[in-house]
Amino acid sequence: TDFLARNNYICSRKMKITSKHILTGIYASGLALLMLLVLYVMDITGFSTEGEVKLLKYINIAEQILKSDDTPVPEDVLLINVNYDKTLVPVHDEFGVPMGRTDITDREKLLQFLQAAEKNGNYKYILLDIFFEKGYSTPFDSLLFHQIAGMPRIVIPKHRGRILADSILLPKAAYADYRTDIEESGFVKYPLFVKNEATLAAVMYEDLYDRKLESHLLYAKDGRKLMHKSIFPTLDLSNIQDYGKDRSKNILNLSEDLLSLGQYGMLEEMLDGKYLIIGAFHEKDIHATFRGDVPGCLIHFNVFLSLAKGKHCIRAISVIFLWSVFFLMSINCLTGKNLFNPKSRLLTILLSWLNYSIILAVICVISYICFHSVFNILIVATAFELLKQLIHLKK
Repeated sequence: TDFLARNNYICSRKMKITSKHILTGIYASGLALLMLLVLYVMDITGFSTEGEVKLLKYINIAEQILKSDDTPVPEDVLLINVNYDKTLVPVHDEFGVPMGRTDITDREKLLQFLQAAEKNGNYKYILLDIFFEKGYSTPFDSLLFHQIAGMPRIVIPKHRGRILADSILLPKAAYADYRTDIEESGFVKYPLFVKNEATLAAVMYEDLYDRKLESHLLYAKDGRKLMHKSIFPTLDLSNIQDYGKDRSKNILNLSEDLLSLGQYGMLEEMLDGKYLIIGAFHEKDIHATFRGDVPGCLIHFNVFLSLAKGKHCIRAISVIFLWSVFFLMSINCLTGKNLFNPKSRLLTILLSWLNYSIILAVICVISYICFHSVFNILIVATAFELLKQLIHLKK
């Protein structure tokens, strides 16, 4: 009788422990899923936070230590600078009263270049990062705008709150407004949609890869794949010097370096099979990023390169990876175990939060390297520590 009673007690004890473990696992699974949903909601807002920016800067510092500062320009990319090809145009106020003159990109020279590109016909794509705003006109506008409207594989920028010079440009225009983090004014995160329309780099990706990106209220997709609504571009093509190591020019000036070749019949041949990236490389359109100052046209092109590599798509393995990490952290919260147990309660909380932060920092770096995704370490670590303390109070 004593033996049976003892055996029944042991069995019931084992069942009780097993039930407790199962219940803990269910709670931990739910908490991990909830944290993933929080991160997803933060992601679709399109804004980054200071913690994400600092992490990217630290990763960039490490990368710069391990590799050369000079970024080679790919052979199929032609970087074309328009900083030194300007013309003066009259400016008027909202009542039509003359205000003086200002400089804009020389549209006659731009027209000549686009005509040469059309004659070649074998260029890969033209990213024309020049905004043609209403109110600034030249005698060449009509010819230039019709030239742009009639060319294949070309995109130009448009901006919220500003009007294009001619409606004929609208089919070739895409939003080129950058998102920044909440506290800084520099470029950090690139939106792939503005007003549910694909932005400039996304349009370039759609045109070249015959894809269709769709934005909905709570999600976005590339075909059948779930995707991010905004992206942290790696900016691999950013630290471009005017001259390469062999003293050849990396950045060519529109008039002096390219149009001058037209008289020798060499310009069309030079454009063959190239991405033509046209914009301001030295002044005005320069943005502060985690990799330093980068021209706006290169930001667009870098985002396109990230899209071409599929870095905007949400991969199942990345979701499983993060869920697994959050599941284990949730288990730790529910069990209330600490690596350190000092006498001070406040010190215990601080050390526990620091422990979560270090673990999440490592996970975030792995996530960025493997899945091109980062999250705010401070918010996640604080959320888990608060959860842990609430559970401890209830106990």
